[in-house]
Amino acid sequence: MRISKYVKLLYTVFPFLAVTPTSTAQTLSPVEVYSAAVKPSKSWLDHAGLSSQKASDYQLDRQPVMAMPQLQELSKEEFTAALSKQVQLIDTRPKEEVSTGFISGSIHIAAGEKFSSFFGALVKNRQPIILIAKPRAIPSLTRELQALGWNDIYGYVTHIDHLGIPIEKPALINIDTYKIIVAGQHRAQLVDVRTAVEFKKGHIPNEVNIPLGDLEKKLHLIDQDKPVIIHCQSGTRGTIAYSILLKNGFKNIGLFFEGIDGWTAAGGELVQDN
Repeated sequence: MRISKYVKLLYTVFPFLAVTPTSTAQTLSPVEVYSAAVKPSKSWLDHAGLSSQKASDYQLDRQPVMAMPQLQELSKEEFTAALSKQVQLIDTRPKEEVSTGFISGSIHIAAGEKFSSFFGALVKNRQPIILIAKPRAIPSLTRELQALGWNDIYGYVTHIDHLGIPIEKPALINIDTYKIIVAGQHRAQLVDVRTAVEFKKGHIPNEVNIPLGDLEKKLHLIDQDKPVIIHCQSGTRGTIAYSILLKNGFKNIGLFFEGIDGWTAAGGELVQDN
């Protein structure tokens, strides 16, 4: 009996599940239908043949889904005004674009399947944020941020070169230069920001491992008075790490953008710690 009532409720809330949907739910917007599914009103429960006392039996006592906020693209003036309010800049452009220029103080977390994981692990300050993103990426980014409980998004900008603020370019280290540095012919700190498990499986000689998720907690392990070169597997985490170091006052930073993938493709040696 309980199963049949649950099926009836599903057909009521999600009419497309039925062969011949005739429910009044067809007239609701997707947000309203979803909201009704996770926390239906008494009228919805009555329509499904359920009492409000039985709602908890069907795990229908969660908070209703909030409508997705519509983010506005900011003008140059709006962006400049926002910067004075201590907003955080989250640069979601692809790593290849960021490697050609970025705004100092921004944190690079590329839009894509790992955005939520990186954002949740790295952004702890609850200050409002501004996204640097392509317009087509805004809906999915907004949904992901809202799922993380982050609704304080001031807006977004698409291009950074017309905002009237300095654009910085990372110091990219190519494979040939990095081979010379690894060989000990340059006084630099070499940091691999992959996970400890990845590092243990094989890493470039003369490097230390500070996983990206621990980087801000372990900045004291890196000497700001000495050059530091960072990398990861393929450039994504390395670019994020570069932005974090710069945001925390490091100046003499190099990025081995090609990472482990580029190193091994060029015949570079990997070592394992005992």
